[in-house]
Amino acid sequence: MKTTYLKTGLLLIAAAMFVAPKVFGDTYSNTNFQSDIPGVAQHTDPNLVNPWGMVVSSGGTIWVSDNGTGVSTLYNQAGIAQSLVVEIPRAARNRDTANPTGVVFTRPEIEAVSALCREHDLWLLSDEVYEDLAFARPHIGAWSLPGMAEQAVVVSSLSKSHALPAFRLGWVVGPPVLARHLSNLLLCLTYGSPAFIQHGALTALRQDLPEVAALREDYRARAAMLSGFLADAPGCRLTPPEGGMFVLLDVRGTGLGAADFAHRLLDRERVAVLPCDGFGPSAAGHLRIALSAPEARLRDAGSRILRFAGEIAARPQRAATP
Repeated sequence: MKTTYLKTGLLLIAAAMFVAPKVFGDTYSNTNFQSDIPGVAQHTDPNLVNPWGMVVSSGGTIWVSDNGTGVSTLYNQAGIAQSLVVEIPRAARNRDTANPTGVVFTRPEIEAVSALCREHDLWLLSDEVYEDLAFARPHIGAWSLPGMAEQAVVVSSLSKSHALPAFRLGWVVGPPVLARHLSNLLLCLTYGSPAFIQHGALTALRQDLPEVAALREDYRARAAMLSGFLADAPGCRLTPPEGGMFVLLDVRGTGLGAADFAHRLLDRERVAVLPCDGFGPSAAGHLRIALSAPEARLRDAGSRILRFAGEIAARPQRAATP
């Protein structure tokens, strides 16, 4: 029997009307079921650190992705932790937990995650929006691995690879049984994407456009240039990214916290960067620098960051500020 897999995304045109009784928006109740801090909730789970997302299965089990501890934890409808704790394998160059670093999974690493899913009959939800911007090694799609066609769900879009974030055009690749449910969900969530965007997306998906390869090479060159530029920044540590459109700079050695460093850098050198503390404890003390600017501007920004780090290093050391 031949199985056909569908790409289901915002390629739908639908309208829905909902009627609900009048309610008062200022009336609600709140119950804290779980926390990693004792005494805050009905139950305490030390794994529940910086949870990034929550999924409820059809059987009622609640899955939570805990970035701060690098695991996924399960809870029942009463908020009680279940015995299964799924450890998320880390990339070889990632010394901390499941933090975003620009590291591209190797085949053995993604195969290890897939094997775990097959062993426990789990869905693997893989966000592959940077698929075409991996320049350290070829991207390995979870859906393409043996035995994963019925368990892998791939989410992607044109926002990064084709530099079209404003079009908000994305899709999901997965088994037909899931695609049907997603279609019903989208009927209630969206009116559909404009026709010209849908036609453009079809062209982008059917052809290997040279613009995509050119964009990947631009990011590769910019990442290499900026990484080399900042390698000598006093008190800073940078691991060259293997894909994506950002560089992460560890500034903990300067004695400043990421937010303090970023604010002072903006005030003194007029360079805007993003403190990564909001990504979880493992990303604390890092700055995210976008590679979307032209190379000349990035080079100028890099020289200003280098100069600012040098000025900080020349001052008396003090404890890092948050």
